[in-house]
Parts: sequence; C-alpha cells; structure tokens
Amino acid sequence: WITLMSFIFQHSLCAPRSLLGLLHKPFDLKEAQRHDIKKYIQWAGDQLINSGITGHLRQDGNHLEMAEKLVLRVLMTLSMIPNVHQEDFSSSLESLSDLSLVHEVSTNNSNEFETSIFYDTLGSSKEREEPSADNKSHFLINFVKSDSGSFDAETKQVQKELNIDLSLAELALKACGRVEIYFNAYVFSQFAKLCCGIKEQTLSDYASANPKGLQKFITLASSISKVLSNLKLGSFNKEKYLKSIDDFTSREISSQTSLKEVQSHLFYAQISQDKDSMHYIEKLLVSLLGHPDMEVRDQAIKLLNLLYDGVDWQYLEAYSPIITTVGDRFVLEQIVESTSPQVGEVYITLNSPSINLKSELSVITWHKAKLKFVEPGKYKVSLHLRTFWRCGFYDWKIVRLDAAGKLETLKFPQKEEENENDPVFAQGRFIAHPSDIREQQMHEVLVDYRDKDEDPKKNFYTLAKEVQEYKTKGISCLYLMGCLERDNGVEFEPSLGAMSSRIKSVRRPEASPLAVTCRATSNRMLGGDAGFKSLVDEAKRQDVKVLIDCLARVSSSRLHRKYKENLLYYIDEGGKMTLCYGTDGRSINYEDTAMLNYRKLKSWNLLLEDLFTFASRFKINGIHLDNGQAWPQIMELDEEEMYRLDVDGKPAYTNKDILEGKIVTRNENHGFWNSNNLETYSNPFFVKLCKTLWAKFPDFLIMGECWGGYMFENRQGIMARSGVVPRLFKMPQALASLFGKRLHKDGKITPCPVQNVTALNSWNENNYKFLPQGSIVVQASTGHCWPYPALLYGKGAWSAIDFLFFMKDVPMTFMGEIDGHSYRRNTANLYQAKQMSTKKGLERSKSQLKLALEANDSDGEGDKLEGKMTKVKSSSSLSALANLSTKEREDLEEKTRKEVGPQYGFDLKKIHLHFQHRRKLRREKAVLRYGDVVPLVARHAHGIHSHVHAFARFSLSETAVVCINFNNNQVSFHIDLTNLQPKFEDNFHYNTVVIITDWMEDNPAPEYFFLRELMLEKMEQSLPPFGSSIKGIVICNDDPYVYEKA
Repeated sequence: WITLMSFIFQHSLCAPRSLLGLLHKPFDLKEAQRHDIKKYIQWAGDQLINSGITGHLRQDGNHLEMAEKLVLRVLMTLSMIPNVHQEDFSSSLESLSDLSLVHEVSTNNSNEFETSIFYDTLGSSKEREEPSADNKSHFLINFVKSDSGSFDAETKQVQKELNIDLSLAELALKACGRVEIYFNAYVFSQFAKLCCGIKEQTLSDYASANPKGLQKFITLASSISKVLSNLKLGSFNKEKYLKSIDDFTSREISSQTSLKEVQSHLFYAQISQDKDSMHYIEKLLVSLLGHPDMEVRDQAIKLLNLLYDGVDWQYLEAYSPIITTVGDRFVLEQIVESTSPQVGEVYITLNSPSINLKSELSVITWHKAKLKFVEPGKYKVSLHLRTFWRCGFYDWKIVRLDAAGKLETLKFPQKEEENENDPVFAQGRFIAHPSDIREQQMHEVLVDYRDKDEDPKKNFYTLAKEVQEYKTKGISCLYLMGCLERDNGVEFEPSLGAMSSRIKSVRRPEASPLAVTCRATSNRMLGGDAGFKSLVDEAKRQDVKVLIDCLARVSSSRLHRKYKENLLYYIDEGGKMTLCYGTDGRSINYEDTAMLNYRKLKSWNLLLEDLFTFASRFKINGIHLDNGQAWPQIMELDEEEMYRLDVDGKPAYTNKDILEGKIVTRNENHGFWNSNNLETYSNPFFVKLCKTLWAKFPDFLIMGECWGGYMFENRQGIMARSGVVPRLFKMPQALASLFGKRLHKDGKITPCPVQNVTALNSWNENNYKFLPQGSIVVQASTGHCWPYPALLYGKGAWSAIDFLFFMKDVPMTFMGEIDGHSYRRNTANLYQAKQMSTKKGLERSKSQLKLALEANDSDGEGDKLEGKMTKVKSSSSLSALANLSTKEREDLEEKTRKEVGPQYGFDLKKIHLHFQHRRKLRREKAVLRYGDVVPLVARHAHGIHSHVHAFARFSLSETAVVCINFNNNQVSFHIDLTNLQPKFEDNFHYNTVVIITDWMEDNPAPEYFFLRELMLEKMEQSLPPFGSSIKGIVICNDDPYVYEKA
C-alpha cells in the first residue's frame, strides 16, 4: 500500500521526457538528492515487500529502485488530474472529460526538457513527514499483480483505493513512451472508477451518462490490456530462431508466412523491450538481407528499419528525411487532411534520443499540436521544440485521437500531379549531425607518408608537432589515414620486458594502411596508444577535429583471431574454397585485405565493438567509412554449392550455413543494394551504425566515401538518408572535363572533348538531385588513387581551388596538394604519357602498368565493367608507375612547376597562399558555408561565355556573386542576375538598399544600389587567366545615410 501525499502535487511534475530518461537510466544525482529520493520511496518499498511481491521486484535488481520507478511513473500521470489530492473527488471526475492524455510542456522554457522532477520536487533538504494512512485528503494506491491485465469498467468499486496493475505499470516503464497515452488513459480510467465508486456508480454507467471524453479513456485502457495479453503468447527465443532458419532455407515453405510471424513477434518485443527476442529477430533479419528471394530481402530491410527505429511507423511507408544539425531550430509545420478536428484531438508523437546526454535510450513523447485552419479539409499542424539537442534520428508522426478512442495517422493532402515517391502519411524524420559540421575545412593525411626517402620517418609524435601548422593554414578537421594496426611485423626490444614500447625492427613497413589486422588498436609502428593519444591531445588543444578510418574489411594476413570465424569464402575455378579478398565493389580486388561475412550479425557487432573501444579510449571526433557506398557488402549466395548433396545423399552444408552464406559468388550487387526498397528505405546497416554510435557519442561525425560510377549511381542519397555524410569524388572528374581530360576511378587519364562550364552546373544538379532536403556533403579535391590537382589541371589548379571553397559542400583537400606537389611516392600516381589510340579514335594517356589491366580501363560513369577483378594492394593505383628515386621525382616536380608558369604568377611553390586566403574567406563569410547555390550566367557580346562559371550564394542577410575563369586568356563579360531576381522578390521590396563590396580586395570601397537598380545593372567584369572574383551584396536596414548614398 502506498499513500499519495498531497504535497507531491504542489511541485512541478510535468517534465515527462526528463522523467522517463531519468527513470530508465541512472542519473548523476548528488548524494543528498539521492538520499531524499530514497527517503520518499522507502515506505513504499517496504509496503511492496510486505505485500508479497518481493521476488518479482528482485528480478529487476534493487527492489527499492524498482518501487521508486513504479511510484513516480504513476504519480507523473496522476499529476495531470486537477485537484486530484482533494477529498471531494467529484470535481476531479468532471475535469477528466476535458483532460489531455499528454503532459502540457511549456515550449517557451529553454530548459523544458532539462528540468528534472528530482530537482524540482526532491532538491530541498527540508524534512519530510512519513505519510499518514488516515489523512482524509489522501487515497491509497494498490499495485496488484494480475495474470490477465484486463481492464474492467463494469465493476462497482467502493473502497477509497486506486488499483494499478503491476504488469501494466512495468510495461509503461519498459516501453519508454510507446504506450504513454494508453497507460495514462488506464490510470485515468482507474481513477474514474475510484471516483464513481464513491458516488456508488460503475464507470460504464457514468461514461454512458456523460459520454464526453471518458469513452476514449476506456477504449485506450482496454487496448493496453490487449497488448499485455498478447505479450503472454511467448517470446522469439532460440528455438523459434532455429525453426525460422529451416523455414527460410527450405524451398518448399512460404517465406512470406514466416515473415509475418517474425513481424508480430517484433512488434510485441519492442513494446515489452524483450532484449532476447529482439536479438534473435535481428540475427535472423540480418541474414535474410542476403536471401536469394528479393521479396524476402525487401521485407528484411523494412523490418530491420522498424527494429532499429523502435517503432513500426515505417511499416506502410518509408520516411522522407530532412537533414539538419544540432542547435538548429526544431520546428515542425505541416499541412494535413482532416475533417473538423477538435482542439486537443491532434497530437504529434516524437521518437527521439534522450535529452540526457548520458542516456543511450530513445524516448517516445506525445505533444499536443497547434492547429490552424487553411481551407475546408486542410489544417496546418505545428510544434516548436526550440532546437535539436544531440546527434540522432528524430522521427515524428501526426495522429488524431477522437472522442471514441480511435487513433489514426493523418495524411498529407494529395497533389494534383502525384509522384509515386510522394509521402502519403503525415510522418517524417529529421537527422541531426554535429552542430559545426558545415564550419569544417577538412584535410586528408596519410600518417607515415614521406615525400622523400631521406626525410625523417613519420609517426604519431611527428604529426602531433605539425597540427599547429595545419591549424595556421586554416584546416579545422584532419582525416588521418593509417592510424590502425597493420601487418607491419613490429618487434620490440625483449630486454625491456613484455610491455616494452621500444621498437627493435619493422619487417613490413610498407604494409597498406587499409589492410588492418585489428580495428580497435592504434598502429604500434607509428607510436601505439601513447603516440596516438599525444596526437589527439594536441589536436584538441588546437581545436582541430580528428577522424580515423573505419573499414568493413580486414587484413588477409595475420588478422586478429576475433575475425577468423567471420571470414567470407567462394569456390574458385579449381573447385577450392578460397578467401574473398577485399574489394571496391567494382573492378579491383585488394589482395592484402579480406571480406567479412555481413550476413552474420556478429560481423556487424564486431565493427561496432571495435569502434567503441577505439573511440572511447582516444576521444576521436568521427570516422571515415572506406568505400562506404557499398556497405554492407553482402555477396550473392552460391546456391549450387550450398545446396549440394554429399555422396551419401545428405546436404553438404547445414541450413545455418546456407542462411549465413558461408560460400558466395563474387557478385556484390546483392543484399540491400539489389532490392525494391533500395530507393525508399534507409540502409539498416547505416541506421544501426549511426544510432548506436550517437547513443554513446552524442556529437560524433560519421562520413563515408561515395565514388559513384556504373551500378553505384546516386548512392549519396541513400547514404544521406541513412545518417552518413557522403564524401563525393565527382568534382575532379567534372573539372577535368573542362580541360579535355577524362579521369577514371583507378587514376588513369584519357582525352575527351573539352566541355564548357555547363558541365559544372550539371554536376552540381546531379549531386543534389536525389539527396534529402538540407543534405550535407563533403567534396573531395582528389583521392589517394588520383593525381594531384596541379598535375591534372596545371594553371587551372587555382580556379579549381576557388570552385572547391566557394561552392556549398564542405571542402576536403589531400596531403601535399596544399603545398603545390604534383607527384607523390608509393601510393600515387606518376602519369607519364604514352599515347595509344582507343577504339573511339581518341588518344589516351597510358601508364606503364601491365597491359593486362586494359580490359578494365573503361570505368567511367555509364561504362560497364567486364572481366576478372584485378588484384592490387589496398593503397595502390592502377595508374601508378614503379617507384622512382627522390631525384627523379624532384626533377618531374620542377619540370611541372616550370610548365605551369611561375613567371605568369602561377607558382606551385606559392599555391599554399592561395589555399590559405580562400580558407580564410570561407571561414569569415557565413554565406559561403550556408548560402543556397543559385546558377548565374556570364555573357559577352556574342552570347554565353563557355569558360566562365558564375553562380551566387544566397542568404537573407548577405549574398555572394562568384565568377571563375577556367580560360587561359583574359576575359571580359557581364553577369546576368535573372536567376537571383525571384529570391530577392520573395523577401525584399525594390526600394531595399544593398551595399556591394569586392571581397577579393583588402579594403574595398562600398557601392550603394537600390535593389531595383541592381536587378537591371549589368555587372561588368574582367578576369585574368584562371582568375576569380567574388562580390558581396549586403541588405541594409533603413538608414538615411545609406539611402543618400544609394
């Protein structure tokens, strides 16, 4: 028995999100506060023990902690009832009719979700009196352990008791908000029964006589009782998992029937938070991603999304996400179809990460929506929750609860021209990335790379000394390739003991930085844990973020034992079971790496465990997914081999072997990447990766490579809607076409017709065509298998830099390009040309790699690759020559520098100054980081200029007009601002005054115009070869001085 004390309700009890987060996760309370809580609940705990429920509570560990949770959960609901603690229950009963099922939370309070019930109610050190059972202003709460959990509105109740089913209360705790309105309705109904009993009525009779409001409580209370009864049907245990394996590998049993059973179990397992059931369901669904039947794969994708979401909202329709960042305004405004909704009938349900950064849970909350009439049958629904508080997935759904207790998801109005991909249901998702991601200026570094053989060896300690220099150059984020342990064959001095850190010898120093033997260990050759920690510590002192490699593959030699049971195999031409080498998913096999089997949940979890270990130890800021566009790499099942019978007529492999794809064929266009749900649902592997990482590290950057190409088209959109920031590599290919060069993924350069600047507009449009709204993209200037820009563009490298830093995407540069290098050793590409005719009659630049690679050289977008995959090292390029001596390489560098033309102002040794200036400009001008891109046109007397690229970066406060000359000649032109006109017309009147300044000058003299003049003005310009201009347009407030100037 528990007495409900009146003073409880004299304090704020309306912070449900914080309360639920605190109840489900231990919170860092002061000892005095914790003591006060225990003092409150001690009496309740004692009574629970005495009532014979001790054993049940001990299953949860501490009976006192469990009692605390149960009591506070009920109190939270009861606190919503006006005057609940008064002796006259009639007024409380009458008030139930208009009562909302969700807590009223003030959205004007900046700390609305941070205010803790513990601090509000229990923070005082004032002495509390033990509750008195004979106090007439109180009633008794009785937790009843019931087998049925059924709700009864027919029985008359005469005692002054509030009976709460213990199983339902525990369900409400475990469900983290999933059954909040149902449980609240149940408590309200039980309270109404208490009130009706005092009036000598049954709840059913009272509801019939007073139908307003109470009927929905009874309906919802019955619903939660039905859910509880269905939970008793049993969990999805190991026995059911093994039976499912047999069903899904049988060629006779319908897989769809089995999937429906899995779906039902998933629904109830999520509500009850049955961890064992969800584990076996997840294990089964991950394996089904590689099932031969596409319909099964489609369902597995959908159900895995539901599993990781924690709710079933995407079952009928996938979300259309919007990308945002932490700290951005959290505003939801949608037009929905509905017939005369009443005030208090429409709710917005939010499934989001806990506001408590120490909590790893997602919590579901219900919010009363604001309604505004638009037109008959259409209403504007809005909710303002200030800002996004941490990285994560914020899912929402707009629902209507009518007076009868019927709950339905509202729909968007139908458009005149329907698109099959347009959403129907009023639901969606925000994906919040780190707050400063758009502020970053990234740079890729191979930790132990040396330009010259005679240079000192590089390691973590030497790189730590260079961090300040990178910071001075304007770099704010370093992606460090090669930080993880490789097969270097490091031997330590034995005389110093087993824990020696002094290296005696390194047998294989040239081992690929991407052939990793353990993904959770820092590279010992480069300084190990101590060295990497010193590097990260220095980066934090300089306010420079650190990203490291994240790899789906591992080293094929001397790999850590934890990976050995999860390797992937295929049958070679000789019939031997052979290791699947790592691959880029298209044309290249990396013979020094091996694929893991991603039909196994163990492989998914191994990757996460490695990441947690490394990130927790070193506090890195994020990861870079190597070849992320192909994750998870699930290859097609070798059905002929897997269903083979041995000579005795029995199967050669078990059903578990078949489901987990022990033997595959080398076809990676399978799994998620070969399904009907590919274009609509998120990649479940990425969803699990992002959600799990963000739960532990709330401000973590997750970036993935996306090269594109044949069969990989538009995968950046799939990555973005799954939580990963795509790093794109198409920009160098688009820029190279302006110079008559075609850049292939493997690094080869072949001639092509010279393109004009419309190629850049097409490139930018194609980049964003399939991306979610608000997407954030990292744009690479080059890659580790591509040539440096100085060699690719020559003088055009200066124009390429401007294009990279003045466009919308987050820029990422690469190693020595910022110092003007043209060539690099080992990993890269010395492009000496030997002209050979191609089938199309063009001349191409050919490396001195063996002619055996010729079959696969046509790997541009739209070209199909055929033939066997080529085996190379992970960090090599198909266009790389054999290593030259330092002298030969320096001679090539100097030759290229002279060809570029230092006498004309294009000195590669000084290009770092150009980088620094552009970085500084991007850092100082917010519009270059956040502004919309508006294509403009550069015109001359005879029409459009083919090699002057013009565009604007628009924002409400400031606009930049950018012109870049990709020509080797002086050019004169004017800018056509027609495309900017709608932007200005929608936001400003024509008498608005603007100030125009030249951002390329140190102390520019401002020019003043009325907006109407600017729209008619021909912005005349003249640019030198490969030069650029950028004009700033600032909107002025009303100012007499400014008007006079204008």
